[in-house]
Amino acid sequence: MQMFVLDENPYFSAQALADTHVRVICREISMCLSSWYAKNTEHADELPYRPFNHPVVDQLSDINTRKWAILNAYYIFREFECRFNKKHASEEKFNKILEYKNKYNPEMNYMCDSTYWWKATFSFVEKDKGVIKNLSIHDAVEKYREYYRNKLKTMKVPVKYTKTNKPNWL
Repeated sequence: MQMFVLDENPYFSAQALADTHVRVICREISMCLSSWYAKNTEHADELPYRPFNHPVVDQLSDINTRKWAILNAYYIFREFECRFNKKHASEEKFNKILEYKNKYNPEMNYMCDSTYWWKATFSFVEKDKGVIKNLSIHDAVEKYREYYRNKLKTMKVPVKYTKTNKPNWL
């Protein structure tokens, strides 16, 4: 499970994903957000996914990171719709998470304020080294871009960017 932080701006981070990752990551981020809310509120039964442990879930305890992740997931769903001319199967569940957030966490207005991007902190799982926690967004972008470049080189399926251009840093 992964949340790729490929740009400081969640919109450009979503656009930088290859088609393969656009297809799967929306569901994964939705699961992580749902899991975080389920673990940290008394209303877990209202959420579409059950809680589980993962470094992505842990990093969502920071409100700025959670805002970034929600907006990133929203833009990944838009990317999916634009690239494949249909809605992602898990978007309805993601919308339930947004309704839940609005009901129990209304002060978290992530759509209007981009200043939180610079305050967000991220975790990065390094092979054989464990989890690096509390990376600034700048450091996270550097690590994730390097990881993503290597990941795309080793993928068994062709790397495609339908209806969009591959990012220039690739």
